[in-house]
Amino acid sequence: MLNVYITVDTEIWWGAPDLSNFREDYDRWFIGRTPRGTYGVPFQVELLNQYGLTAVFLTEPLFASVVGLEPLKDMVSLMQEGRQNVQLHLHAEWLTRMAHPPIPHRDRKHIRHFSEDEQALLLRLAQANLQAAGVSNACAFRAGNFGANFATLRALARNGILIDTSHNTCYLGAACDLPTPAPLLQPQTMEGVV
Repeated sequence: MLNVYITVDTEIWWGAPDLSNFREDYDRWFIGRTPRGTYGVPFQVELLNQYGLTAVFLTEPLFASVVGLEPLKDMVSLMQEGRQNVQLHLHAEWLTRMAHPPIPHRDRKHIRHFSEDEQALLLRLAQANLQAAGVSNACAFRAGNFGANFATLRALARNGILIDTSHNTCYLGAACDLPTPAPLLQPQTMEGVV
């Protein structure tokens, strides 16, 4: 038998610079509304349940610091009621939309572009948003764009998140800065995180 994890990066992006179309963005990115049907997270949850499968929905919560908690609460509720696992995902790009970001953004795209202390702060903010939306047991993480480094792993450990899925061989040398001496084909503990 082959054991696999089904993971889904669950995130929302803005279409208008002022977020005036956020409801449309929510419908496009989370609901998955298209001219041919609706194929987003609700569809995926229903399909997984038809086959008795559970996925890990790595959910980006920083957007709630910009638009409020209600959309994130709706997302979390739908996934949890669908018996799916909700964990942490983070896109630092949302800092550019915050009126008062906790860290100056300066157009840094990946979490790895921040110091370890700054990363730990961003992770705490993301955890707090996810917890306020109803996720009390987040223990896994994936960096947006796979843009993590070893400081990210240390920051995760400092925040009690002990599983990371940010290593992606295809992104090494680009967004992902987690080089290993040999290909990483099995779980391995690095910097206190699996």
